[in-house]
Amino acid sequence: MPIRCTCPGCGKVVKAGDDWAGRSGKCPGCGAGIAFTAVASSPSLPPPFVQVVEPAAEPKRAGRSPRSVVRLRSYWPLVATACVSLVVGYFVGREHLKSQMLSALSGIGRAFSEEVGGRNGDRHNALIRPAEPEPVKPDPELQKIIVVSAKFRRSEGSVRTSNAMDLTIRNGASKSIGSVYLHGVLQTSGRALPWVEGDVNYEIPGGLEPGETQTWSLLPSYSSEFRDAEPRDDAEFLVSVVKADWAE
Repeated sequence: MPIRCTCPGCGKVVKAGDDWAGRSGKCPGCGAGIAFTAVASSPSLPPPFVQVVEPAAEPKRAGRSPRSVVRLRSYWPLVATACVSLVVGYFVGREHLKSQMLSALSGIGRAFSEEVGGRNGDRHNALIRPAEPEPVKPDPELQKIIVVSAKFRRSEGSVRTSNAMDLTIRNGASKSIGSVYLHGVLQTSGRALPWVEGDVNYEIPGGLEPGETQTWSLLPSYSSEFRDAEPRDDAEFLVSVVKADWAE
């Protein structure tokens, strides 16, 4: 094992072979005399520095509080119900039902916006709200088309028996009519629900001129609600004009 000695002049550690034990020599750095009188033990080294690194804490994710999540989830059944009702209303084609569904959906949107905006700040106030439906203005010319008489009866044909609608229409408007769109209801006084209700469209051959009155006997189409309905003596057949295509 080599001999290690510290130079008294410069402090450097000088190594020498085992055969230098008990002999003297010079420091190769400063030239001072060094006595290799005993085998020097290796200088003690400081214990290694050990640093314990704690794992970094995972940052918390930003999100809504559990109470806010519960409040938001409580609105989804109402929103889903309003959306389904709105779609059904559009397919059914009733203007009053469309208006009611849009009003309900608008009310839910306002309540949802106020609840979220009150808890989370003004940035939630920019939620998209359904537009309010504009009221449909009645056509004054359409109101001048008068249904003079209407009758729903059974028609005996040579081949088969079918239903028929006898209508007498007078055009009191200032324009000629090419087609009319009618809504009929067969109901009995005192009953809550009608026997049958549906729409009837008719393209008038030659049109209906202003001041002119015509009588038609119309057969219900295959898709009409009146095709298989049973005429009743105690029922009244009410017909109203919904729309008209004016001749240019």
